[in-house]
Amino acid sequence: MTRAVGSRPALRVGRAAGVLAAALLGLAGCTPVDRISAKLVDGGIAFAVCHATVVNEVTVSVRPSGSSQQPTHLWQATGMGELTDGEIIVYGVPPEGLVTDLGPTSHDFSGDEVRLVIENTGVRTLGWRGDGSRLRTDAWLTWTGAHSDIPCIRD
Repeated sequence: MTRAVGSRPALRVGRAAGVLAAALLGLAGCTPVDRISAKLVDGGIAFAVCHATVVNEVTVSVRPSGSSQQPTHLWQATGMGELTDGEIIVYGVPPEGLVTDLGPTSHDFSGDEVRLVIENTGVRTLGWRGDGSRLRTDAWLTWTGAHSDIPCIRD
């Protein structure tokens, strides 16, 4: 016995394939959270990168909080290196394998939106963005927006 195209079994197979394709497309868009925390240290800022990654460029930039203007780059380092899980990047001190190309410019980060961008060509770009007025010397501002004594909290 043959069934006509459009019969119930053919429709079920078609629906199942459609659901599977939609699920796979949804998963393709998932990206892990950039686990980066920030803290004020010695008049500057430090960032804890809470997962190992390859890096070829680090940029710190700012713009006035609530502004839509382009960020101003204060410090940039380029080269080729690797960051270990929990490694601390101190503003103005390039990670091993990178050299400073721009800055660092002395800056009071309060009142600004602060951005850290870590480029790792061929892998993916990591980033952190936060309100400079929420940065403290006694606690890390984590990627969740909470303050913590530990930079790389596990959630």
